[in-house]
Amino acid sequence: MKKILVLIMAVVLLLTACSGAKATASAKAVSAGKQTVEALDAYLDGSMSGKDANEKLSDLGQQLDYTNDYSGKKMSDQERADWTIRMDITLVNHEVIMDNYKGNPETFDKIVEYRNEIAELVGVSKR
Repeated sequence: MKKILVLIMAVVLLLTACSGAKATASAKAVSAGKQTVEALDAYLDGSMSGKDANEKLSDLGQQLDYTNDYSGKKMSDQERADWTIRMDITLVNHEVIMDNYKGNPETFDKIVEYRNEIAELVGVSKR
């Protein structure tokens, strides 16, 4: 009986530890991330030009410029999540620029990869 109780407690502790592992971003970062996903979907589907996508992503990244203040300090989970979204927006914007310059399947796949990474962080379905 004690072994069963210990096993149940171990499972509960494991589930509790795993459920808290994903950091929650601020509402501002989540909003910017969702708008990024929408812009990328429009770009990938051909309903938004590369220039417009670049401008939109640049604006969204600038909304998260406050994450620059996190440099050189220990970040909280929320700060790390916001910073990660900001960096992903910057990186995917670079890929959009490269795709417009010399598009190929590799740049397209990278854009989808970053899009899905941001989508996961903000709770949007993957593509």
